[in-house]
Amino acid sequence: MKTLIESSSLVISCGLEHRNCSVRIVQPTDVHENYVNSLNSPQITQHMGASKGFTHTFESTQDFIRAHLNSEKNYLFGLFLENTLVGTSRLHDIDWNGLFAWQGVLIFKNLQGKGFGSLLVKTVSDYVLQYCGISKIQAGILERNIISQKVFLKSGFHHFENDTTFDGRQIWIKEKNSV
Repeated sequence: MKTLIESSSLVISCGLEHRNCSVRIVQPTDVHENYVNSLNSPQITQHMGASKGFTHTFESTQDFIRAHLNSEKNYLFGLFLENTLVGTSRLHDIDWNGLFAWQGVLIFKNLQGKGFGSLLVKTVSDYVLQYCGISKIQAGILERNIISQKVFLKSGFHHFENDTTFDGRQIWIKEKNSV
């Protein structure tokens, strides 16, 4: 049985000037109103595949987190600023045979545009590629989602022009040798 993170108490520091900033595995107790509101915001979820048409609650969000805590193929990392969760990065569909995974990011309402997305994606992807046995991380990004493209580019990902997912998302890739 393979696991990416042996302990849910792992904390990765990612210092920001004048802020107490860290990345760790999200726990059900980390859920707060802005997290749930962000999951229900059409402006935020328009670029997400799985959340469309579903109304999230505290309970459903906590259940989603619990499912990740019990999974060997899905992990949910959180960016914490002064002990408050401000965004998540989901590492999912990990293929332990091919040693690759998919990564997504969500920065909560009223906190976007401050560099948190790039910080979170880079911190998680660098850590996973360096220490967890994964060789390649992919992200599927809609062509119209210019902000996510910039976040992943700034975090060391590259887009290959003709590669797309089954639903037409551009495939962005970061490999171990690029860290």
